[in-house]
Amino acid sequence: MLNEAFSNYVVFALGIVVGILGWLIVSFLSRQRPQIIEVIKKEQVSLLKIDSQVEKDINLEYKGRQINSLHRTSLYLLNKGEEIVKDFTITIQTDTQDLHNEILEKVVVDFSENEVQDAGVSVLGKNIEVTIKFLNPFKAYRDQLTLYIFSSTPIKIKDAKGRGPGWVCAYFDQVKYEKELEDAVVQAFSGGLYDFAYGLTKSLTVVLTRFIR
Repeated sequence: MLNEAFSNYVVFALGIVVGILGWLIVSFLSRQRPQIIEVIKKEQVSLLKIDSQVEKDINLEYKGRQINSLHRTSLYLLNKGEEIVKDFTITIQTDTQDLHNEILEKVVVDFSENEVQDAGVSVLGKNIEVTIKFLNPFKAYRDQLTLYIFSSTPIKIKDAKGRGPGWVCAYFDQVKYEKELEDAVVQAFSGGLYDFAYGLTKSLTVVLTRFIR
């Protein structure tokens, strides 16, 4: 009799737990997702490599401007929400001194690498302002814009800001993320048990910070 009563209690308690978990899952899946314009630093590379032995004897120009080096920073612009965001401006903040003279060219292209005619890019102090006419949801339309910044030195981007009716901006440095993840994995497999445990933990931490933001 006691066992039957205890079993009923356990079933009742499990039913409550399952009900709560089910409610949490449904609430999570049906939640209203925020409209986020995500700016992802995808690439930062040097486009020129000249041996120091002949560097002084070579003259280089980029669109009429004499240069010693040429770097490209690539930023993806994605609409992570479910509605079209129209007429918005995002501000890319940098730590690059004399940004106006460092930048040689800036262009916004679509997924087919065609220049977007209704997008504007301007330099204000140490900031880069990007104005976009509209951006469709990435999930539904696979719509993605890329901002290419060609400069004489690497641009030191620290954040991207922006907000408007129903949307906000978020920045993610994928170049830094991939470097941290690579270093953690290398450490995990380059030493003993301690290095493996530490590297594995660091790898998981790096991955989690990408999605829990």
